[in-house]
Amino acid sequence: EQIMLGRYSPGERIREQEIADQLDVSRGPVREALRVLEQRGLVEIVPWRGARVVTLTAHELNEVLQIRGALFTLMARLAAVHATEEEIDALEHAVDELDSIAHRNVTMPEFLRKRYDAADLLMAASHNQTAWELQRTLVKRTQGYYTATSQASQELRMESVVLYRQLVEALRLRQPVAAEDVAQDRKSVV
Repeated sequence: EQIMLGRYSPGERIREQEIADQLDVSRGPVREALRVLEQRGLVEIVPWRGARVVTLTAHELNEVLQIRGALFTLMARLAAVHATEEEIDALEHAVDELDSIAHRNVTMPEFLRKRYDAADLLMAASHNQTAWELQRTLVKRTQGYYTATSQASQELRMESVVLYRQLVEALRLRQPVAAEDVAQDRKSVV
């Protein structure tokens, strides 16, 4: 979570003892957690040097964002077909919360957390577990970069809200092509 929220920057070293002290645990569980994060592509462990947050090149980041966008579009289309009314209601509630904080002067990480919550609900509503898991992995891999570099203006925040409202409407009307079109227009919404 600290990596995704930008607490640790790309390339920054993660000190096991510091984390262990923060969490009041021994270094063993921290070391194991770092191995899991390495498998997920978030950190790299260098022998005799420790762990550091993975640094993606601009090209690698662009490739991951392209795949994220394509998966998001696919899942929007699938959600319009498979989402239950309860899932659509939950997504609409999340968009209402996003709208509420978009009007307040909240930090970028707080706004992005709410936006990711809405995206996660949409992905779950697609009922495609494989795509959802892939998307979550890719989001985790790039979220720290986005949080660290994003300076979304009030206008861009409101654009996110509008596009998510359009997605909710397409899901309610069971219009997969419309949901796909909105998702493709989303720019930096995911």
